[in-house]
Amino acid sequence: MLLPLLLLLYMVQGIPYGFQSRFLPIYLRTHGLSLSILSSLKLLYTPWLLKTLWAPLVDAYRSKRWWLIVSMSGLLATCLGLGCLEPTQLWVLAGFMATQNLLASLQDIAVDAFAIVSLSPSQLGSGNVAQVVGYKLGAVLGGGCLVTLADWLPWSGLFVGLAAIYAAAIYAASTSLGPDDDARRSGPDNKIDGNKKSSAAPEQALSLGAYARTLSSALRSGGSDTASMAGLVLLYKLGEQGALGMLPLFLVDRGVSLGQVGFWTGVVGQVTSVLGSALGGPALARWPARSVLLACCCVRLPLLCGLAACASSGVHGASDMVLPASVLLMNASLLVSGLITTSTFALMMRCSQTAPPACRATHYTGLATLEVLGKLMFSSASGVIVDGLGYGASYVLFLVLAALVPAYLHRYVC
Repeated sequence: MLLPLLLLLYMVQGIPYGFQSRFLPIYLRTHGLSLSILSSLKLLYTPWLLKTLWAPLVDAYRSKRWWLIVSMSGLLATCLGLGCLEPTQLWVLAGFMATQNLLASLQDIAVDAFAIVSLSPSQLGSGNVAQVVGYKLGAVLGGGCLVTLADWLPWSGLFVGLAAIYAAAIYAASTSLGPDDDARRSGPDNKIDGNKKSSAAPEQALSLGAYARTLSSALRSGGSDTASMAGLVLLYKLGEQGALGMLPLFLVDRGVSLGQVGFWTGVVGQVTSVLGSALGGPALARWPARSVLLACCCVRLPLLCGLAACASSGVHGASDMVLPASVLLMNASLLVSGLITTSTFALMMRCSQTAPPACRATHYTGLATLEVLGKLMFSSASGVIVDGLGYGASYVLFLVLAALVPAYLHRYVC
């Protein structure tokens, strides 16, 4: 039951991301908002950059089950609130988006901590497939599926459906996990039997001292391996994030209908990405994660080169082949991207499993925060870059950034 539960918990965590990154930009672009404004809305992901600050609270206070139920209950409430809004109330909508990101970041810390102590070394590949695939399925639900269903359901009906999914996840977490389950499951350095006790640290009193000790211990753990991993997660998605993130808006600007863009990029594209992430399981069972990651990053380069060619053709009045070529290259890139993400997260989790048990959630959260920062800091600026340089030159820049990753990996030792 461990892997299905992880899949469900990561899936509901991905719903806000799909809603904010896939559904809203397409919807608001059709209402005349500029690329710069749409990119600036990604600053509402800021709670994900700050989650290392509250990760020690999850490590030191209450159980992971408690944090999961509280955070998902809040997400359920925000879905019901969004259903009562007019979608054009931009500032109120932004407030709900920021709240969702805060709650989803808390849920993320709790699920990651549960996974770290629950997964054995042999389960890291399949566990991270559940993590990445689950999150992407949630993004499909909150993104492409909402775009597709928007023609059939009213705005309020969409969010009642999402609230029902959160209710099911809350029930699963409350019935599948006991109050102490996150600290008692078997895992690296936490194996138990009838004559052994868990080495996981007991719940600490909620105090400034406990908070500071947990944060300090996490920052010191891992040495050079943690530093190398931190550099990798900052870099590995920069170019890809810009290229694939701007592609739906490029297609909208080329006159492609909202339904087509939602279907090809939000549904088909995400399904392809999920498939790539799922392939990470057998790949990681056969080859080292670093080798899989290096090979996929090299394969990604000619695909991004093709997207750059399509974007340049679009600027100068491309033929009818630009749309199918863009979709084909996008799906090939997303397939490879899924493998890249699963391999990177497996390396991150393996690195965090070497940290002291009392601060593993904080250690992993620190790496995950840098991963979000690496994607967010560039995707937030990508609209401004495209507005200034045009699609063609911008895609060349995205390609150059992606080429930095294999060079870094060549020196990276895990």
